[in-house]
Amino acid sequence: MKIRVILGLSILIFWGACNSNIDKELTYINSFYGKVSPTLKVDALPQNADSALWAFAISNPKNSRSDTFAYRAIQIKLARNRSLQAAQWAEVYLETFKKNTNQRIDLYLMAAHHYELHQVYDRALDLYKKFIVEFPDHEIAPQAKQMVEFIEKGLVTPEQQLEYLLSKKQPQS
Repeated sequence: MKIRVILGLSILIFWGACNSNIDKELTYINSFYGKVSPTLKVDALPQNADSALWAFAISNPKNSRSDTFAYRAIQIKLARNRSLQAAQWAEVYLETFKKNTNQRIDLYLMAAHHYELHQVYDRALDLYKKFIVEFPDHEIAPQAKQMVEFIEKGLVTPEQQLEYLLSKKQPQS
């Protein structure tokens, strides 16, 4: 009987400590969140705003605000010219958060584009392919398919891509 009581109290204390950490994190986030949403004011944010939002979202993926916090953290990374890390975070977002279609579309394309800019073509290719599978009827799907073809053929500069497209249009003699 004593063991059950001690075990029960231990669980309650642990649960209370976890909840107080969440409350502390949310209090901190709420202190600057008005500068994140609806309009991002990067210069008015604390240096660790993106990390605070991201850490909360990843630690508490079932929280109703985590999806939005993770998305906003990625936007802050982009605004601070940390596009490679933003692309990496976007991949984690895409694996973790599934409900917001518009944010998913945005992050697939943003991450693939920034991976291309940083010459991480294998990750860009993977994201374009996943985008096509998840959103085959989206208006951008044909362009994503074109990017897959370019990357698979090693055509990574705009000049190479244009030359390839022009050669496809010319009749072969």
